[in-house]
Amino acid sequence: VQLKEIEPWGYNVAYSISAKYNLHRNYAEYLLGKGRLRAKQINQILGSIEEQKKTAYDEAYIESLYENYQNNKVDDSDLLAELQEKWTKRPILVLAPGSSITKYRNQVEDYRKDSRPIVVSANFIPDTYPVDYVFCSNAMRYSALEEKVEAKKILVTSNLMDICEQHNMLNYSDLCFDEKGKCDNCVIMILRLLYKLGISKVSIAGFDGYQAGQCNYASSYMASQHTKGLEENTIITEKVADIRKRMELCFLTPSIYNK
Repeated sequence: VQLKEIEPWGYNVAYSISAKYNLHRNYAEYLLGKGRLRAKQINQILGSIEEQKKTAYDEAYIESLYENYQNNKVDDSDLLAELQEKWTKRPILVLAPGSSITKYRNQVEDYRKDSRPIVVSANFIPDTYPVDYVFCSNAMRYSALEEKVEAKKILVTSNLMDICEQHNMLNYSDLCFDEKGKCDNCVIMILRLLYKLGISKVSIAGFDGYQAGQCNYASSYMASQHTKGLEENTIITEKVADIRKRMELCFLTPSIYNK
């Protein structure tokens, strides 16, 4: 086992997919590293690579293919109007999947019972809290929850158009990008949606931040080998600081982003 950690061998997904399409393996590794795509989606993107681009890896090119795939456009004006009508009348609680929602369950439950908020979860279904809506922007997470919640309660972003056309759909690009660039973290996208709806105050629980060597998720199925880790912490901290200039954020559980 120790030798394999130094020099791994055996089946390699990136090599296998690359061989299928006769591509430079870095293309597959790039998409696998996103940790957000299912095999079908990865195959669709790799299958669209032009012949002259296959053997010499071009990161800007594969990034553009990935962005074009993600940025499916939909008319979400009716859905936004519906959400605005419903969500501006009550407090909002965003539940992220950090392990703190288990450790600090009593505090979160006290807030939920006292304030009676609309509860929106981020890419997961909590085991111990009822939710009003599940916001989903990740194909792998969608696969884990699609049969566990009513379709009317699921809000999906348009990058998932090919796998969940029947659900309430929001424009991915509107929530993923801001004037400083891209951040496809699910909680950040929810906060951008709430700001878009005119909501000025939001409570958040479970938005812990990544800590190496720790149990980072309330549910074990959410753990990912493709986590962006400490680098992502820095990006999200900056995004939270920007959002706080326009919205009041109340953290109900400890978070490294609460600075």
